[in-house]
Amino acid sequence: MSCEIVRKQLPGYAFSPAQIEPICEMILSTKIPQSPKDFRTQVLCDADLDYLGTEDYEGLANQLHNELLASNLELGLNQWLELQINFPENHNFFTHCALEHREPLKKLHLRRLKNNRNG
Repeated sequence: MSCEIVRKQLPGYAFSPAQIEPICEMILSTKIPQSPKDFRTQVLCDADLDYLGTEDYEGLANQLHNELLASNLELGLNQWLELQINFPENHNFFTHCALEHREPLKKLHLRRLKNNRNG
């Protein structure tokens, strides 16, 4: 839907189709599972899920949980915990910077989540 909006709105700001398509590629690269095709989209994907490797992880994860609950999504605490474990287990950062600066803390968060699951 974001690409539809971009394709509809950006011509009104003098963007050509040749300028709009790379923007759509960047948007689509962040769809889960992420599929970056070049360094530009790798950077965007890493930025999109940067929170996984930050000190703000727990607070942001709680906000996401609250959003899901507000959307009437039935999600028990055990289901939420499994989702919180499975997602980072299957996520990969792409850039050297994110691998160096975000991956270690992401792994620490994952260990903590698994410890919570195991009691």
